[in-house]
Amino acid sequence: LTISCRIYTTSVDSTALDDVALPASLLHQHVGTLSGGQAQRVAIARALALRPAFLIADEPVSGLDLALREQITALFGQLALHYDMGMLLVSHDISTVATLCQRVLVMHEGQIVEDRPCNALRSTPAHPHTRALLAAIPTLPDCYC
Repeated sequence: LTISCRIYTTSVDSTALDDVALPASLLHQHVGTLSGGQAQRVAIARALALRPAFLIADEPVSGLDLALREQITALFGQLALHYDMGMLLVSHDISTVATLCQRVLVMHEGQIVEDRPCNALRSTPAHPHTRALLAAIPTLPDCYC
């Protein structure tokens, strides 16, 4: 496998901001003045400015509150379709993975232990680590009101 890298200089324009549902008025703001969700969208716009055929997103919703996680997750799904691009999502957040991914690879101690369609993985996990990950998803207890 040969990996090559070129340095690209590109700028985010109003079209790129529009693609990630941000107003063009943010073009001249310093990124430090933006909210967490806005800053994440700007980072996505910067990546998309190169019009990649494939995007690697490493923990794209970590550190965001639940509402922003849902917005950014939905945005990734829309953008993947809009740009007809493949995506590799790296995440510990199983709910984000289940929302966005068609196929899931589970790693344990540096090894891929499962590689299956998302629905099959959720319904019949084969590896103990996968079962533990799925069991760790928070659920609401039965409520007797």
